[in-house]
Amino acid sequence: MTRRILLLALLLLALSPGIAAAKRDPLAPVLDMPQAPVATVPDGLFLPEQVQGITSYVNEARQFGVPLAVRAITLPTSPAILEALLPLNPAAPTGQAIVQRMADEWLASEPLETSPGAADGILLFVVIPEDDHTQAMAAFATGRHAIPLNGLSQQSLDDVLDNVIRPSFQDNAIAAGIQNGVAMLSYDNLFAQPARLERTHQQKTLFNVTNTVLFGSTIVASLGLIGLAFWIKQRQDRMTGDIAIDSPFEAGALRLGRVDETVADAALLHLVKTGGLIRNETSFRISTAITPEDPFAQDVVSALASEAADDGTLPGAAIRRIQDVIAPARQSLENQLAERRLFNPVARVEAVWIVLASALVAIIALMALVPAIVSMSRLGLLGILIAALTIIGVLVWTAKRSWTTPAGQHALETWKSAPEGEGMAIFDTIVHQDDLLDTPGGPGVPPVTRLIRDFRALGAG
Repeated sequence: MTRRILLLALLLLALSPGIAAAKRDPLAPVLDMPQAPVATVPDGLFLPEQVQGITSYVNEARQFGVPLAVRAITLPTSPAILEALLPLNPAAPTGQAIVQRMADEWLASEPLETSPGAADGILLFVVIPEDDHTQAMAAFATGRHAIPLNGLSQQSLDDVLDNVIRPSFQDNAIAAGIQNGVAMLSYDNLFAQPARLERTHQQKTLFNVTNTVLFGSTIVASLGLIGLAFWIKQRQDRMTGDIAIDSPFEAGALRLGRVDETVADAALLHLVKTGGLIRNETSFRISTAITPEDPFAQDVVSALASEAADDGTLPGAAIRRIQDVIAPARQSLENQLAERRLFNPVARVEAVWIVLASALVAIIALMALVPAIVSMSRLGLLGILIAALTIIGVLVWTAKRSWTTPAGQHALETWKSAPEGEGMAIFDTIVHQDDLLDTPGGPGVPPVTRLIRDFRALGAG
């Protein structure tokens, strides 16, 4: 089914007349047309300066992408004289209908187009009666792919005839009427609101498929992704328990919902304060005289010791990637919290589920993209937009969601109800660390902020 829809969309993309006509840049100059801008029968119908003026206006229209030509002929009398027969024969054509048919036949005999087979030319055909120039008439003949073109449509061509050309003809200003009409045509081409494209039969079929099957599939997939995220949240919310904690680093991790670098920075800062990590001017050294009491701090020291020299000094390479060095300690704390159900033990697996489900929704939405564009389906594009926003929202939620379970929340509240002085200071350092980093620089910056900035800068390398 999917393959058939894609093949149909590609076939319509190649064969749709509207799209075929759009292969040419609609504003690209067409000055290389072999057909003359202006021609009359007989040749001397207009004065040379009038021909020159009309030609300049036609060339200006061609300069902005309108494949236009003007043809004018004379007749002994006006075709409008036949309109007097209408009361006797209602089926008799009007004078305007006769001129329109003459224009269409002229265009069929002299193809006006930007390239062979393009059928995108526009002909302004003028009939001038010899006995009364004020009865001159005009009509536009267009190729199959001529309009809509930018701001040009059949309605705009009719308006040019009714509001510009015919009033000038009635004042016996035929050349001026043609020039003004071509000028207005050029203006509409550049500045008028484009006409709404009509769908072909194939586009209508694809439009119906897009608005039903493809739109429905996209919405159902988006709702499924939201449902998966909601189920994952409900699943975590049901993980209850009553397990106590005694480490401020565990409390900080539960408060943040992750064991991120702020927890590690707080441990490094604690080691510096207690003397477990001695800061020199250009390096750090692990003190063997002091053993941290907190298990997480012990893991951090062990991780640092694996990179230290015999005298406990950390080499420059280890300092520059200090966050990577102590990553095993962070992973160990995360695993311990997960084993005790204080953290969601399958949070990472659920994140993979979300990513895979988002990719599936994206594929379904992309399958609807080409059909929606080809069939000009607003509903199809709306479905794709909804899917995109759903994917973004769910992925952002997944990246930022807390892994702390209700058991972890209970353990955190229990710990906070009987805080210790140093433990609460470490907890505040974890929770409010970003606020400390926002403190303006200068000589008055507290030492704690300086250390945290050093650790962040060291870890950035």
